[in-house]
Amino acid sequence: MVRTLLLALLIVFSQVQAATLTLAFDTPGIEISTQEQLKLIQRVAEISNADIRIVTSGNSAEADLLLTTRPSLNSWIFSQIVVSYVPSLIALSLQDVDLLSGAKIAQLPRAYTLADNDVDRIPVDSNVLSLLQAKRYDVIVEVSSGVFQHDIKSQLYRRSLYPGRYIRLAMKNNGLKDGIEQLAQSHANTEVKLLDESARPVKIQLIAKSFNPDKYLLQETTEDLGFFSLLQQQLPQSFLTSVVTSTADAAATLQQPLPACIVNYRKRADRDHLIFSLPTQVYLGPRLYVAKTNPLVGTLTALLEAGAELSFQNIGRHAPMTRLATLEALKQDVSVPNAIEQQHHFLPLLRFDSSVSLLQRNRVDGLWIYPVMFRFSLDDVANASDFSSFILQETAKTTPVYLACNNTVETHQLIENLNQLLSDARFLSKLLTHYSIGLNPADAADYSRQYRQALKDAAQ
Repeated sequence: MVRTLLLALLIVFSQVQAATLTLAFDTPGIEISTQEQLKLIQRVAEISNADIRIVTSGNSAEADLLLTTRPSLNSWIFSQIVVSYVPSLIALSLQDVDLLSGAKIAQLPRAYTLADNDVDRIPVDSNVLSLLQAKRYDVIVEVSSGVFQHDIKSQLYRRSLYPGRYIRLAMKNNGLKDGIEQLAQSHANTEVKLLDESARPVKIQLIAKSFNPDKYLLQETTEDLGFFSLLQQQLPQSFLTSVVTSTADAAATLQQPLPACIVNYRKRADRDHLIFSLPTQVYLGPRLYVAKTNPLVGTLTALLEAGAELSFQNIGRHAPMTRLATLEALKQDVSVPNAIEQQHHFLPLLRFDSSVSLLQRNRVDGLWIYPVMFRFSLDDVANASDFSSFILQETAKTTPVYLACNNTVETHQLIENLNQLLSDARFLSKLLTHYSIGLNPADAADYSRQYRQALKDAAQ
């Protein structure tokens, strides 16, 4: 029996290696760009060790192989092979829009877009917020991982139009399926994954940081939405679901037996029952932001060039009339003469997102705040380059955060897969690009340096 099975597999392998296989695409509602289609065809050719010929649209029944987003399909046998992931598509608008009532819709050119002739294509560098405010469009569609670059403050209304789905490889017969799966297991292409359908889902908890004013619902930040989308794209071998919740409820869920994790969680002594990934992000300490047109930039630059210490005390000596804004929680950092104390603005934490407007309206000369809060205060991410940032003696140390999970077989595997991913230069570049949005060049460079150092320290 074993000999017969081995002989059958050898016959299948020889057929796969020698044959030209036909391939069809089946992605209802989704259009795949020509460049992306060529990538997927190449991946199938590599793992099957065969030449691939595409059948014309509408003739998928004649094909040997099928790339599909469906979970099942009559007359097709689904393999465990995943060649790509169609990210969820998000409708961005200024308010809730009835998409069936003649709304004018546009979408950005991505590898995967809505297959709809009534949806306009706009340039990739379009300013989404400006187009919506000018009423050029009612809705603009973007992939979930890209929303953060347009809506950093989570101020736009968001609606999911298309849930993320894997593109799986299906075959006409079991022999072909078994043969190609065996070849895929030993193939070095990191873009091809094998889906484990027997694993329990892992609940990824995104901590709510804003409210949807129309629905009065808790809403995750677009930053965390993008991070989760990246995980889904890169880790199909882990079945991931997401939920938006509070910190307290998320922590309570980690006490339960079902697999669950929290995104961007800090390590503490009382959390030693949890398992942690390598750092997924770092939070930089506060720094002083100044508009590039403000004379204070020249004063601080001169101090730096002279080798002087940058501190609030030194700033007070060289620029005693400097007006500052900061959070009430950071008030103790600001050491200034009492005579001008009343000129400063101390903001409650819940009002941090109004801080940048104080700089823009010239109400203050400098803003002492965390970079992550600074970028969440921007109305337009392009404005980040309008400000210089300065690290002072009072700047606190960088804090790494992690994917924290309860202790299950599935979460152990997820963290192992994520740690491998964080060691991959290409994924790390994507992650750094994601977290650099809304940072000025100096902060982006510092973020990259400190995050790489945090990864290095954690791996030791």
